[in-house]
Amino acid sequence: MSKNIRKFTSQADYDAYKAADGWDYPSVSFVETSIDSQVHYNNEFIMRWKTADTSKTPSFYGEISHDEFKDWVEHAAWACEIPRNSTSAEDVAFYPTVGTTNTVSSWTDSNFHQNDTAYLQMAAIENINVGCFQDTSRGIKEIRFNFDKGCPDGFHKWFKYGTTAFTATDGVIDIANHKYFKNTSKLFGRFDVAPITSTTQASTGAEGIDVRAGSSQGTKGNMSDYTLEGGYSKGNWNSNALLAGIKATNANLLELTYWEYYVMTMIFCAYYGTFDVQSKHVGMISGYDHGQAGDFINGTTEDTLFTAQGEVSTGYSTNTAYRFMHLENPLHGKQWIWGAGWKGNNGTYYMTFDDKKANLAATMDNSNSDVSGTYLTNMSSSYVSDIDVYGVPTEVAGSTTTGFYDAAWSDTGSSRVAYLGGNSNLGDGCGGFARDFPGAASYTLWYGRGRVTMNL
Repeated sequence: MSKNIRKFTSQADYDAYKAADGWDYPSVSFVETSIDSQVHYNNEFIMRWKTADTSKTPSFYGEISHDEFKDWVEHAAWACEIPRNSTSAEDVAFYPTVGTTNTVSSWTDSNFHQNDTAYLQMAAIENINVGCFQDTSRGIKEIRFNFDKGCPDGFHKWFKYGTTAFTATDGVIDIANHKYFKNTSKLFGRFDVAPITSTTQASTGAEGIDVRAGSSQGTKGNMSDYTLEGGYSKGNWNSNALLAGIKATNANLLELTYWEYYVMTMIFCAYYGTFDVQSKHVGMISGYDHGQAGDFINGTTEDTLFTAQGEVSTGYSTNTAYRFMHLENPLHGKQWIWGAGWKGNNGTYYMTFDDKKANLAATMDNSNSDVSGTYLTNMSSSYVSDIDVYGVPTEVAGSTTTGFYDAAWSDTGSSRVAYLGGNSNLGDGCGGFARDFPGAASYTLWYGRGRVTMNL
C-alpha cells in the first residue's frame, strides 16, 4: 500500500500522524452521515444512493470533488491501436499526435486506417480502486473511487493486471513519450467485436475476431442471414464461440468482465450525476433489431479524439451510437454485451474481480469466484428498482422513470452467463443496469456481442 491510504478515525488522529510522519498528504475525507461499519479513506470520491428512494438519485461525498472526478474521466483514456497479433506495449501506437483534432473518418496514417484489418483499435484507460459498500440498517449503498496506486482494504482494482508501460514517471505526465497516466492502465476495445469468418468458423471461433472502425454488425439481427465483408456469412453468437474467437486472434486478448462493465457503468453515472443512462445517451434502442434488419457500422460516431465522451453532432435525444472514454457504445448498443466472470445457478450468482480467471472458460468455475449473492429468477422485461452493490437486480418494481430505469430478464437454470446493457429491440429497457441471464455459455442468440480488453 502507498502511505496515503492509512485509515483514521478522527481529524485529530490524522493531523497527529501527518505531523509525525513528515509526508505531504492530501486531506482525509469524512462523510457527514457516517456509516459506522465503514472506514473512510483520503483521496476518494464517493457516490451514494438510498434504497428507499423511488427514483434512485446519486449524491456525492469525499475529499475528491465531483469536478475533480469528471476531470479524471476526461483524461483517463487515450485512443490507440495494436497489431492484432502483438502482445507488446512497445507496439501500441497512440493517436492523435499532440495538437491534432482528427476524426476517425479522416485518419490517413496506415496504422489508423479504419479498414486496416491488421490492427485492433483500442483505448488505453487508467486504473482506479473501487469499493462497494452498504449499510443495510440505514438503507444506504455506496460506490467509492480511490485514486491511490495501492489498494485500500475493502477495495478492488478496476482491472487487476494493469501495465505500467504508460505510467508517468514520478507522477509527471509526459505525452511525447506516451506516459499518460499516474496509475496502471489497460487496453479496452474501442468498438464491438465482429467475427470475420464463415458461419461454420464463427460457430467455433477458430478464425478469430475483428475490432475496428468500418466493420459491420450486420444488415439483419439474425446474423446467419447476411453477408459480411469478403463474402462470408456470420452465424449466430454464443459465449463459447466468442471466447474461442478472441483467443484465436491474440492470446493476450480477454472478453470484458462483468466487474469491468459494472465499474464503467458507475463511472458513467458518477460523471453525469444520474443513474438514468438513457437520459444522457439514448443509444441504439430501435431500428437495428432483428425485425427491422438494421445494420450498424463500427465507427459511426466518428469522434473527435480529444473529446473523451459525448454523442457527436446529433444530440442526446436521438436513437444512435454514442461514445464514452473513447469507447463506442460501451454500455448499450445494438446487442447485449457478454460479461465474463459471472455465473448464475438457480438464483445464486458467483463473480470474480480477476479478469484472467474470468476468461479461463466461458462458464466460470465456482472456485474462481470472489463474491457470491442472490439474483431473481423470474424477471421478464422487469424494470429494476434496486440493485445490490455489484449491480445485480434485487427488486423489480421500477419503471422507465423510476428505480434504475432499465429492464432485466432471467429464469431458473444452472450455469447462466450474464448479458449486459440491452439490445436495439428493447427501447427504454436498455442501459447500464439492464441484465439478461438467458442461458448457458452455449446458448446461441442474434443479440449478443463482445467487447475485448488486453493486458500487456
